[in-house]
Amino acid sequence: MSDPIFITQNDQEIMDGLRELVSRVEDMTPVMRRISGIMLDCVEENFEQEGRPDPWPKLKKRTIKERERKGYWPGKILQQRGELAASLASDYDKESAKVTTNKAYAAAQNFGTGNNPIKIPARKGVARLRTDRYGVLLRQGESGRLLNLSVFAKAHHKRVVERDYTAKAHEISLPPRPFMVLTVDAKEEINDSVKRYLILSQGDNFR
Repeated sequence: MSDPIFITQNDQEIMDGLRELVSRVEDMTPVMRRISGIMLDCVEENFEQEGRPDPWPKLKKRTIKERERKGYWPGKILQQRGELAASLASDYDKESAKVTTNKAYAAAQNFGTGNNPIKIPARKGVARLRTDRYGVLLRQGESGRLLNLSVFAKAHHKRVVERDYTAKAHEISLPPRPFMVLTVDAKEEINDSVKRYLILSQGDNFR
């Protein structure tokens, strides 16, 4: 299991409000619950908007073609199967609030790989390819490059032949697509929540 990576939001106004809150309130669970929810909503919307305030780098053409082949395109940039977005969860206690993910590749997607590309080792597998009723491989087209490309079979296809293959070792470089960031609006909402909690007596009736 990889070591956890922490991304801390250091907004001065929010931190000042939280310090005042600590000095006046022993249990900040209600406001921390509220803050964790605001952060989770913001991060989930970052996925939906594909980057805020700056759009994420677009996918490479070969990545889009591969997704099209697998039936994952058109779609969202970081949501091929939706596992990363679905893994997000809010957490809080009486003195902290956070958004977490248990996906090991989350850091590479958020920060990019920089000068340390992901090394993918060579691997063997079995490809299921479609055939006609005579056992002849179906092709993706009738001329040019497509004539040499077989058609991959899905689970429901009956006319199938299996072929062993070895995928070569390769490296993957990812640009940063920061999703663990808070927008200005989210920070203002958090700051307002802290101020409201300070005004209310010990957080009574805080929502």
